[in-house]
Amino acid sequence: MTSADGRPQQDEELVFWSWFFERISPFTDGLSSLRNAVGDSPIGGFIDTAGQLINDISDTAHIAAQRVVELTYSAILRSPAYLIVTLLLASALIGWRAEDFEHQINGDVEIYLPDGANSTLLLNEVREQWATDIVILYIQTNNAAIGAKHGDENITDADILNQISWIEGDDNNAQAGGYGRGLDYNKEDRGSYYCSSPMSGCDGVVWILSPAQIVKEANSTDYRFSCAVEKYGLPGSDGDCDLASLNPNEGYSIPQGDGAQDRIDGYVENSGDLFSNFVRDTNDDGIWDTGVIIMGISFDMTNTDITPRADLKTGEEIRDHEAFIAYVKALLSSDPARIHCALCFEVYDEVWTMDKERSDKIPERRAVTVTGLTPVLHDVSDEIYKALRYTMLPVSLVLVGLTMFILHRSWKVIVICGTPIAMSLAVTFGSTVIFDIMLTPMIISAGPILVGLGVDYSLHLTNRIEENRKDILNQMEEEAWASKRDGVEVPEPDPFDPQISLTANVRAAMTTGNAIFLSALTTIVGFSVLTWHSLVPIEPMRTVGNTLLIGISTTFIISMLMVPAWIELLRYRKGDSDGLLSSGVVESARRKRIAASRELKERETPWKKRDESAIDTSDVFGTILGINSIFFYLASTLIFTGTLFLITDITRLDYPHQTS
Repeated sequence: MTSADGRPQQDEELVFWSWFFERISPFTDGLSSLRNAVGDSPIGGFIDTAGQLINDISDTAHIAAQRVVELTYSAILRSPAYLIVTLLLASALIGWRAEDFEHQINGDVEIYLPDGANSTLLLNEVREQWATDIVILYIQTNNAAIGAKHGDENITDADILNQISWIEGDDNNAQAGGYGRGLDYNKEDRGSYYCSSPMSGCDGVVWILSPAQIVKEANSTDYRFSCAVEKYGLPGSDGDCDLASLNPNEGYSIPQGDGAQDRIDGYVENSGDLFSNFVRDTNDDGIWDTGVIIMGISFDMTNTDITPRADLKTGEEIRDHEAFIAYVKALLSSDPARIHCALCFEVYDEVWTMDKERSDKIPERRAVTVTGLTPVLHDVSDEIYKALRYTMLPVSLVLVGLTMFILHRSWKVIVICGTPIAMSLAVTFGSTVIFDIMLTPMIISAGPILVGLGVDYSLHLTNRIEENRKDILNQMEEEAWASKRDGVEVPEPDPFDPQISLTANVRAAMTTGNAIFLSALTTIVGFSVLTWHSLVPIEPMRTVGNTLLIGISTTFIISMLMVPAWIELLRYRKGDSDGLLSSGVVESARRKRIAASRELKERETPWKKRDESAIDTSDVFGTILGINSIFFYLASTLIFTGTLFLITDITRLDYPHQTS
């Protein structure tokens, strides 16, 4: 190409790259010289030797892996039902413990705090001295109700305040026993701070804030002030506050007797905005119809007097927040509560605070309801378990199964790919119980992830085995057609001939199986980051990581073993719908044409020559690893089952049984 003035015109890109390579040529020439120098030196010889050694090791490992795969799949294909039953029994032995994985879920708030963070350390310090775990009793009078039970009760009514005070515990019921003494019957214990053993007088309640508490504080102020003056200000006082005791309002309780309501109204008026922080008027009729009892409770309930609960994992009796919540609910429904707290048994069909659009889904509202952060977290843990077990996993399995059925038009593929998924889920969640792995509400994400990964592994391997089988059969058909001219007649090959099945499975394992293994390995490495304390200081994320590591490993192993066994047992062929979702007359006519075409072809060539293999399959199908197959099956079953019995501790007679 020339320009207008007749001079040759060069391509700008070509000029640039020519200039670029010319500039870097000294550098590349230097590298080439260095490489040649190193190659001619002893170091180069060492590198070549090391490279050759690595190649030899790689080839040896490949041959060994192929040998193991051939031995494994030859045994599986010889008795696929045996392997399936063995794996099902093994999964059942481990999976039955998954019934208890609900009790592995920890609903405490502190698990969401980062390990070692300043905020966590400060919270633990405050928790030891005060209380950071909160339980709330939500109280509503009949004025908050809608319908026939609507009334005019006010939280400040003496009768209502007395019932609230009885729940809390005051001087009027401090000497009662059992549930009759209320929740905070020991005002000096600071929950359980001053108790060193259970049943030593500690109630687990550190402090209480409520409308009744404000009235009780105001009611006892005069006596406490007079007693202090008498005890420390009067000469000759013996410290018994005899004069102050003449005050009829000396007790730490709601005012009693004549004029009690007037005194209560006076205390409420004098408290100003303080009282309004604990009461609400939900229907704007001028009556306070809703109030709360806010309780700060001890973090460690071990040394309290609350009723213990049975730990379903160990069978031992323990005292914890869940036991305290159960104790509160039991107190509100106890026989003493029937006498002293009529409000505790009141139930409203509908109240003003309910969401009108969801009123048909909201259960009946009790006048006294246990709530707060601590109870809610435990309820969340229970609901997550129910959602995972009864909703998310079944729905995800059904959707995945439906998708596979639509795409493959065969119920067999659902069995082939669905069984490994179900077994891996059972083994995963059963293992969390066996190894006592603490779970958190975030575990809800692990189930669908394992379902998605499991169906990928099984489906890829299934399709690859079928493709290999088709390739083998197609090649045999071509050779049979070619041998037709020689007049050699051979029988039509069986797609599930042992040699064909073994070759198809070994090829699938050495190709797609290798890819599946690498995929599982990289996934495990990726999720393993969630288990590192230095990178993930939050426990809920680490529990998800641990569960996924177990689940992915289990899914890979079960898929690689069970898929070939199911294919061989069910004689699965892709596109064979067994009459389900078939295309009727069109499909039938198509099959007839194919059958007629096959009848016209003469099978005159011997079967395809066997591929070179690391083993003689005729010998393998008679024995396994040189051992009589029957003896091998019996011995391996006994060893495997015995090991599982020891791992799952199934023979322990004192394992606690759940009761409904």
